[in-house]
Amino acid sequence: MPQHVYVHIPYCLKKCSYCAFSSVACAAPPEERYVRAVLSEAGRAECDELPIETLYLGGGTPSLFSPAAIQRLLAGLERQWGFASGIEVTLEVNPETLDRAKAAGFRAAGLDRASLGVQSLNDQTLKTLGRVHSAARSLAAVEQLRAAGFTNLSLDLIYAIPGQSLAALEADLDQLIALKPEHVSAYLFTHEEGTIFETAAGADEDLVAQSFYLVRERLQQAGYAAYEISNFARPGFESRHNLAYWAGDAYVGLGAAAVGRVQPERRYRNLSAPEAYMQAVEEGRSPVAEVDELDQAARDLERRFLSLRTSQGLALSEFPTGLPAELYRVADGRAILTPAGLLVSDEIFSLL
Repeated sequence: MPQHVYVHIPYCLKKCSYCAFSSVACAAPPEERYVRAVLSEAGRAECDELPIETLYLGGGTPSLFSPAAIQRLLAGLERQWGFASGIEVTLEVNPETLDRAKAAGFRAAGLDRASLGVQSLNDQTLKTLGRVHSAARSLAAVEQLRAAGFTNLSLDLIYAIPGQSLAALEADLDQLIALKPEHVSAYLFTHEEGTIFETAAGADEDLVAQSFYLVRERLQQAGYAAYEISNFARPGFESRHNLAYWAGDAYVGLGAAAVGRVQPERRYRNLSAPEAYMQAVEEGRSPVAEVDELDQAARDLERRFLSLRTSQGLALSEFPTGLPAELYRVADGRAILTPAGLLVSDEIFSLL
């Protein structure tokens, strides 16, 4: 049963141009009401394996909430299920929502890991993405989190953004590495359905490939091990919460639009609209909007897909045959995708 909990906080200052996640622009979210709803949902959730080992507050922009609201959320979850010694508690942070006092408040509330949505350290690129913060705000946010005592900091980077040159990406990487985060999540820009980029022309394929290889090369040279297709960490600073996802572990999802999987064969998704979610919980109704029943074949396919995204790879006996040798290597009876293989991983996944 689950020892991992995800809480979705869907509110943002502004909906970013590229974002397809479930979020609502709201400068003054109803944080007290929302926290009460999440804790009420938690009281009914199927989570009888105690205590919690990882807790991830994602969004949206969870750092839009006050430290006091986050503290009440954490305290309520700890009362409900208990926290394991050494629990990993992550908060996603938008640089624009942070100041020195708020960073200190988040640390005092019990958060020990921050994931900062830097995305780029180039102001023009940030404008292209529709971000509300500047590069200077990101630099200030890193300093504020460090001053508050955060010793486990992850920075998000997006690359191969429309209009971004290889030189601009290299400058982003130089500045990001200089900030010395413990973890980096580097995401290839995607043209998400429902965003203004949906029908925009994609970047040149050669430039995308060069960008992909540059990111991996520079981060690995700086001491960050690539442990998943988009994630890099210094030794011992891998995201334990995400590792649980990729291992197929059960987890509880709380909040509007949250996804959970408390049983291997069943995945659920909550109502997406925050108001509908809160109203359902307040009226004693289930906030679950849909349930996917996964048969053994679907679960096996998902396991193979997730394993192949990581540095652990997939058992050679389950790996597609006939692929060019440069796309994978074999170690201890497992096939592990090379950078060339990861670059075309979607095509490989379709063969699983």
